Amino acid sequence: TLDDSTVGIANAYRPFLRPMIRYLLRCFDAFVSISPKLHEETVADIGAERAHLIPMGIHMPEVSGDRRRRARDELGISENALVLVSVGGISRRKDQMTLVRSMPPLMAKFPDLLLILVGPAIESVYAKTIDAFLNDNALHKNVRLAGWIQAPWSYYEAADLMVFASPSTIRRRALERKSAARKNRKFR
Repeated sequence: TLDDSTVGIANAYRPFLRPMIRYLLRCFDAFVSISPKLHEETVADIGAERAHLIPMGIHMPEVSGDRRRRARDELGISENALVLVSVGGISRRKDQMTLVRSMPPLMAKFPDLLLILVGPAIESVYAKTIDAFLNDNALHKNVRLAGWIQAPWSYYEAADLMVFASPSTIRRRALERKSAARKNRKFR
């Protein structure tokens, strides 16, 4: 996750348990971090010899107009739509509801906006809450719950922006946006 350096793990426990947790963490031969931030925290805490970095992420290839058109045709998406894609299991921790709730005000300015949530419903009650919000606000035309997709490459090719919302510390620093297909499109 986004806060599980050795420091983050220890700090997740009540203060009186932290010395025991720090002692138990010494039993591990190695720690693998998924981001440079976590890796730096872990190295500072336990030293470089047991800390390893395997960065997560998706390489976004250049998308040609033909590939983009084919992907949108395949997915039934209009060429004029402004497509936001979020990939990850549907859960409170990933906080897709923040993206869904942002749609009505964004649609006032961008009526062709389409948000696609790609990922399994890890928390079924949370997914049902999102679906109820979509029903109550007539948003199913502008928000799609794609579910688990084994090979989601067409969604990446169809996207204008890759987005996520998470209540973790990374959210306070930035809402990551990666321009996917329309590099020259202006957003105001």
